[in-house]
Amino acid sequence: MKRPHVSCLSQENMEAYADGGGHYVWPLVTAHKLQLEIDIPNGQLVLTGPWDESDVEVAPMANCSFTVGQTAEAQPKYFRLAVQNVTEWFVFYQFMEMIARYLVDGVTLAQAFSDAVKQWSALLASRSKMSTEREVGLFGELLFLKSLIEAQPLDFDLQVWTGPESEEHDFKFEAFDVEVKTTTAESRSHKIGTLTQLASTPGKELFLLSIQVTRSGKNARTLPELIDRIRAILPHAMHEKFEDFLLKSAYQEAGRDLLSTSWGLRTSPHFYTVDASFPKLTEDNIYVSNQQRPMISDISYRINVSTLTPVHENFDSYIEGRRK
Repeated sequence: MKRPHVSCLSQENMEAYADGGGHYVWPLVTAHKLQLEIDIPNGQLVLTGPWDESDVEVAPMANCSFTVGQTAEAQPKYFRLAVQNVTEWFVFYQFMEMIARYLVDGVTLAQAFSDAVKQWSALLASRSKMSTEREVGLFGELLFLKSLIEAQPLDFDLQVWTGPESEEHDFKFEAFDVEVKTTTAESRSHKIGTLTQLASTPGKELFLLSIQVTRSGKNARTLPELIDRIRAILPHAMHEKFEDFLLKSAYQEAGRDLLSTSWGLRTSPHFYTVDASFPKLTEDNIYVSNQQRPMISDISYRINVSTLTPVHENFDSYIEGRRK
């Protein structure tokens, strides 16, 4: 059975509603008749939908109320779950969206509310800044993702981005894979975290995409700004999956204000063929006995590809080359 679609609001959308100053209704999940009332004058968000007769205990959530009513005698009862005194509109919207997602997954309203309170509280408590290494790594993957969408806006398939799923390589295509490495160093020095990262999939080519970024470089933008750009060009049907991928990549929209560094390209991105002559460590070229191998773990190393000749020197030439 196809999973009902959750119509997500971006922070930009929510800020536009807040600036508008009116009362709006947003259809969160049409199939479940779940709607979100955005009541700017009264400072509240209200989630409404069919009531499943479960008892919602709102005490754990400050400034929250729950009521049940009917639009007509023959109609089913509807619930109204309201959060008052809202100041950070998008932050509180995320709480309501969490409840909607739980309901779509088939849990009761009471359980959805309870689980959302726990998750949302943990989200707010964990508003710690993403490490620079992780931030830069995700920035590089998203740069490549944006270029793919722009090159094939009608035929693009978000499933090629496999990095968030902890796959061996960041992008997987039919005939080849791409491992994206992004660095802030002046040389193309990249950390390789496992023995499988540069091991090619049988029957497929493997490329390493080397990206160098610097603060306030060419066409600089923050990570949240890059994400907003991708949302704007990504086909709407893929938005929900994209948000799931961002969460799996440790990106939290509620903490976007903490990611204020603007990153831009220091040099053109370079693609390298990872073949037998490429400097790498894999299970096939580490020579230890079968008895000793299980004793060795967490292998990571660093390579510098600055002196190697790239097969492509920018996103566009790479994409055009693969199309021919």
